[in-house]
Amino acid sequence: MTLKCVIKDSTGTTATATRTFTAEGTNPDPDPDPLANTSKVSATSINKGSSVKVTCSSTGGTGSKKYAVYYKKASASDWTTAQSYSSTTTVTITPKYAEVYTIRVKVKDGNGTVKSKDLKVTVISGLTNTSKLSASTVALGSAAKVTFSSTGGTGTKKYAVWYKQSSASSWTQAQDYKSNSYVTFTPKHTGKYDVSVKVKDGAGTIVKKALTLTVNAKLANTSKLAASTVVLGSAAKVTFSSTGGTGTKKYAVWYKQSSASSWTQAQDYKTTTAVSFTPKHTGKYDVSVKVKDGAGTIVKKALTLTVNAALANTSKLASSTVVLGSAAKVICASTGGIGTKKYAVWYKQASATSWTQAQDYKTTTTVSFTPKHAGKYDVSVKVKDGAGTIVKKALTLTGTAPLRNTSTISATTITQGKSVKVSFASTGGTGTKKYAVWYKKSSSSDWTQVQDYKTYSEKSSVSFTPKSTGKYDVSVKVKDGADTIVKKAFTVTVKSGALANTSTISATSINIGKSVTVTCASTGGTGTKTYAVWYKQASASEWTQAQAYKTNTSVTFTPKHTGKYDVSVKVKDGAGTIVKKAFTVTVNKVLNVTLKANSSSVTLGNSVTVTATPSYATGTVQYQFSYMKIGSSSWTTAKSYSTTAKASIKLPSKGNYSIRVTAKDDSSKTATAYVAVEVK
Repeated sequence: MTLKCVIKDSTGTTATATRTFTAEGTNPDPDPDPLANTSKVSATSINKGSSVKVTCSSTGGTGSKKYAVYYKKASASDWTTAQSYSSTTTVTITPKYAEVYTIRVKVKDGNGTVKSKDLKVTVISGLTNTSKLSASTVALGSAAKVTFSSTGGTGTKKYAVWYKQSSASSWTQAQDYKSNSYVTFTPKHTGKYDVSVKVKDGAGTIVKKALTLTVNAKLANTSKLAASTVVLGSAAKVTFSSTGGTGTKKYAVWYKQSSASSWTQAQDYKTTTAVSFTPKHTGKYDVSVKVKDGAGTIVKKALTLTVNAALANTSKLASSTVVLGSAAKVICASTGGIGTKKYAVWYKQASATSWTQAQDYKTTTTVSFTPKHAGKYDVSVKVKDGAGTIVKKALTLTGTAPLRNTSTISATTITQGKSVKVSFASTGGTGTKKYAVWYKKSSSSDWTQVQDYKTYSEKSSVSFTPKSTGKYDVSVKVKDGADTIVKKAFTVTVKSGALANTSTISATSINIGKSVTVTCASTGGTGTKTYAVWYKQASASEWTQAQAYKTNTSVTFTPKHTGKYDVSVKVKDGAGTIVKKAFTVTVNKVLNVTLKANSSSVTLGNSVTVTATPSYATGTVQYQFSYMKIGSSSWTTAKSYSTTAKASIKLPSKGNYSIRVTAKDDSSKTATAYVAVEVK
């Protein structure tokens, strides 16, 4: 008897099995081993996009075996056929989603017996490298940090890092595959760097990520003042800038007077590009600008600000009056303000409306112009500083007629010995007028100055006396406030007069031993004049000649006695005319004393003897002796006043001494003498 069994599963697949039985005690063939499904998958966990391989296998059963493979998401009810019954034993499946999948493998043997086996495969999202740089920009000398991260993949993940300059071809390894969470490295150069981060999961899948690092120069603060000088009351502006560093940069500003210790904050850290503040005082200010980058690095920069007073125009005219045809000079000047200062000058007649420009704005500080008319002129001087501030100053100029010298002379002909008087006068010109006078013999080239420029009134005058006869040239010069000089020439004729002896004597009373000087002089006469000098005691009859007739005009002699002396000075001209002049000189008696020592040196303990000798004494002479050691300032009396002219003195210690004698006569006149002595 044959039995047939048909089975249908949920997919609609059917399987049929038959069995034959023999009656009458006949046994069928023995049963084969039971059919067993031993299929398996290549991996129970794969990355999305990867494939899983199903290896179909079985044991037992009869006849040839065929395999069918189906799969579905574990959460779904519909199966997808990967392979209908076939003798192929390897099937590859690529799931579309990151889910848990059920793979069902069926094996059917020759008798139609079917065995199913369900296998589980987990599909994981694909490995993604999400590593990143902590900062895409670092300053040279600072470390760059790579923070590791990834999604997907399977098993333990490890990371490796390489970097290089973008322009280079050679890579430097910062880290081989490790499971740490970050790594740092320090670039050696500025510029762009390529950074390659690799993640490898437990399945050996490797995913790279390319990063770009910028290495900037070290943070430098290049901030500056918009102007290093401002006028009091104006704002100072700080313009922020910097190079290098990383990330967002912020700026802070403080300022103070250079002489102060307390700072004022103009701005705390902000990303603004400029800040302004208004100083309250003139003088120097310290300004501190700080820049802080994204890494917290701070770099200071010290600036100096000068606060000037407000611009003031101090320009002036060199002279408020000019002679018509001469140039007027404007001296441009100012105080305060800032930066380079430039000056412009305009002028016009006071009665006119139209201005003439003498100078447009320039740094030239002296400007000249020549008025064309006499009368008043308005002058406008403008100063403009570096900030464009303009300050005007109005000046008044007077144009006058040209300078004329109207000076006069008292006489054009005089007798020798007489004086010539020059009376100063002038018209026109500007400012204070000064006069100068020179004269010379017409036959000579050497001028004699009577007066240099001095200030006089219109009626002022000066006189001079020519020394000899003949023609004289006289030059009178007037100089006004603009330094204009006008000369006027005169001629004076000096005629001979009677010979006159005008000699003088240095003193009419002298002390004995002193000299007398006779200065020989004369007026009138003719030709060369010579001088002779004699002198004698008034009580004597014999004369002593001090000088025979010579052209020398200075004669000195020394009387030998006290009392009255007669002095006779004679002048003789070229015609032999002689004129005498007499003087009386009194020679006074004056006490004198000399001092001598018996030795210039003595041994300590021995005395030195000093002797005083008087001369020109009146009556009895008394003597006082004293001594002083050199280097000291006080005298020690060795012997008080007495009529004894000699003293023996024992000096107290070794050294150099000065011994002094003071002599006194009956007329109470005194004389002093000294001698030096060394004590050994």
